[in-house]
Amino acid sequence: MTGGRLAGLRHWWAAMQLRGLDACHALSHALAGDINALTSRESRSQALVWGPTLSYYPPPDGSPGDRAVAAGRTGRDFITFGRAATLAGVGADIICLSSDPAASFDKFGSTVQVTDSAREDTLNYRSLIPRLQSARVHAIPLHPGHSLAGLTSLTDAVALGKPVIMTRHRLIDIDVESEGIGRFVDPGDVEGWREALLWFDQNPAQAVAMGKRSRALAERLWNDRTFASAIANILGELPRPVRETDHSLPNQVK
Repeated sequence: MTGGRLAGLRHWWAAMQLRGLDACHALSHALAGDINALTSRESRSQALVWGPTLSYYPPPDGSPGDRAVAAGRTGRDFITFGRAATLAGVGADIICLSSDPAASFDKFGSTVQVTDSAREDTLNYRSLIPRLQSARVHAIPLHPGHSLAGLTSLTDAVALGKPVIMTRHRLIDIDVESEGIGRFVDPGDVEGWREALLWFDQNPAQAVAMGKRSRALAERLWNDRTFASAIANILGELPRPVRETDHSLPNQVK
């Protein structure tokens, strides 16, 4: 949270901002820990479960799908994903902005389809959800970083009842492997992505089972109701402001 060339200045500035807050909660245990390390109150920040509004998404239809879909715009490592899909020879879609493609994209195989646009209409949910819904697996390839990149894509996957392949990321609290909803791959690991993509391509029934567990996780824990309840509890626990005493003279009786 406070890394980089100006780490000292960022550390000081963040600590100053936190002094005026009763609470500064985060969407990750690691981020909450970073915030608390800047303050004298360890409970100032807690990790909250931020999940999707399930009624917004179409219900899972149980279809195994036939492609891996990677969609996003922040911190995405589409090159590693495209190379892996090319080596695996599996169907893969990359949905991104036109600023994302690099020269390496030209080396992707014919099984890799890239949809890009200068505008964000390719990432508009109205056009994006049908493609996400028809996927066999959602791919979330990420560059190592200090932001919560990929979290929204992960919530899309659980809402739609889809399994995921995701770059291992210290700021993502959900362990997709222990939950049985997907697989992690190390950053930049082309071979790891190739193996994971091949596994999902060759095991459609297991992919559907993972997707069912994914949706069940969303219904049980990872949804907007859980998040709203946590926010309501936080607001209820905050100290109430002290009202100033009214020192004005009483109205004269006429």
